[in-house]
Amino acid sequence: LQAPLFIPSLSMWLGMLASDQPHLLSIVGLVIIILWGKTSRGIALSMMLFAALGASHKIVHDRLQPVPARTECAEWRCTSSSHHDPLSMLYSCSSVYYPLGTLVEWTGNFPPALNRSFLAQLRPFRSRSNFDVARWKNSKGISGKLAPIEPLRSDEQNLLNRIKARAHTIPSAVKLRYKIKNALDASFAGEVHGFLYAIVIGDKTKLTFNLRSIFAQTGLAHLLAVSGYHVGLICFIPLLFLRINRLTWRLFGLAIIIATAWGFVSVCGWPASGSRAATMITLYAIARVFHLQINPIQVWSVTLILMILKNPTLAFDLGTQLSFSAVLSILLFAQIVSSFRSGQNASLAIGIPIVAQLGTIATAMPTFNIFPFYFLPFNIAAQLAMTTIGLLFGAWSISYAIDFPQVYIDFFSQALSSWISLLIHWLGFCQQNFVIAANLERTPRWIWIAMSLMFFYHALRCIQFKERIRSIFTQFVASLLIIVPWGLLAPLLRNPITLKQYRKPVLQIYEGSVIRMIAFDPKDSAAVHRRSILSGAQDPVITCLTPGKHWVNDKNEYFLWLSHEEAIGHIAKRPCNYRYTGEDKGTIRLEGSTFHWESWGDNQELN
Repeated sequence: LQAPLFIPSLSMWLGMLASDQPHLLSIVGLVIIILWGKTSRGIALSMMLFAALGASHKIVHDRLQPVPARTECAEWRCTSSSHHDPLSMLYSCSSVYYPLGTLVEWTGNFPPALNRSFLAQLRPFRSRSNFDVARWKNSKGISGKLAPIEPLRSDEQNLLNRIKARAHTIPSAVKLRYKIKNALDASFAGEVHGFLYAIVIGDKTKLTFNLRSIFAQTGLAHLLAVSGYHVGLICFIPLLFLRINRLTWRLFGLAIIIATAWGFVSVCGWPASGSRAATMITLYAIARVFHLQINPIQVWSVTLILMILKNPTLAFDLGTQLSFSAVLSILLFAQIVSSFRSGQNASLAIGIPIVAQLGTIATAMPTFNIFPFYFLPFNIAAQLAMTTIGLLFGAWSISYAIDFPQVYIDFFSQALSSWISLLIHWLGFCQQNFVIAANLERTPRWIWIAMSLMFFYHALRCIQFKERIRSIFTQFVASLLIIVPWGLLAPLLRNPITLKQYRKPVLQIYEGSVIRMIAFDPKDSAAVHRRSILSGAQDPVITCLTPGKHWVNDKNEYFLWLSHEEAIGHIAKRPCNYRYTGEDKGTIRLEGSTFHWESWGDNQELN
């Protein structure tokens, strides 16, 4: 690999994961023992030392930056505002529990007075369903919500603090973000407006459900996340300066690349995938300027070490895991393709979407439970489509920033809107008229992990034994042909009943390729419908059972309410009893077996 830091970076990452997931510790220990027995003691010792370093660093970080499990009252002192947004005000504050300081979301009506002590409560984030909000916020360095216990200042002082906060604490990146928002609001509307919000400033709140489902089922959801693809488009022209022989021009290009990449990431709110891309492109540019030979996988390793050392919680962040896994799989494939005598460009264009899927499948599939059948042609077409969008957006933004005549600004904005609308319409047509994705929720997680591990193992073997690439590739395909029918298709033949836990339980019944949902709360029925569509379900049937209203269908299924707290019925040819003993817990009895449920708890398979 010519990447000495590859194994230490992976070991450090695994060590951090093992500090919170003890079963990984046994796996890492087994690998070290095997390597030690095969006389690869140097590698084994390196893995052990860096895994211990990663675990110890994570433990120390958790001591200094604990995630609150309950509301804690303390004396706080805020020193600065790192971000200012009408919906989320972030402040850097310290207390006896956080002596080195931490980021908190301020929930008071007025900004706090800086460098002054006050009493406040730190409230933990509440997680819903399978999404761990606390871990996601913690990966961004945010510990919780800080609420003042009582207003200690007059209304005039509150107003003065607010004026000072607006005048002095808004960073330049946030001001630029507001200007971009205003420009997008003035020039675009509808789904085009939401799409540009997502790819330009990393704000997905404007995306419609229809747009989210289209990109999920076509395998293009990664385009909505700020990543290396977007950073590469932004830095494409400055990268050309690195090809010039004169050092002055190369240094100029390096400065532009650093300013452009990190400026774009800061405007987007410092997403982990964007920070990864900006770090890698900065290291690559520095190496090119000074003619240093460095393997891209070494750059990947250095970036991983820097990011998880700065913030160990990123090791558990889903976006970080997907970003690094996808890039590693692409870099390994690119190194394999570099040994081909011909057809390298075609191999990269076709192979990159495939290997990115294989590299991330262990993490993505258990989370999203959707497999887009036609991800390959859609992703190949997206390369040209996104390049065109980048050129049109660049022309529009330049004309808007320089204040060209309105006719030119309108021309570029209309051209960009028309192109994006055409793409969305075409993707929507495919979604509505064809089956383009499958829900694989019934497939066990270990199948996906095995497929990813097989890919990385065979990719590393191809790099080590370049003269045997064809035979190794044949072995990999044969392994997939064995595991796919047994591991993927067999679970799809099962028709279990799954207990999904939202505000109240939701019974998910599989009948072949059809999924039926029975909910006990109107809000749950809407949420489960959206989630099932995003997971690849085709026209799921949703039934909401309202307390007090009896229900029956043509399948001889029924529910009779004995009271607002209890109902009896017959579901999926089985007697069923539903009861809730409070606002957030209860039981479901299905054919003699009793299952306990609680709001936003873990899902259970009832058979």
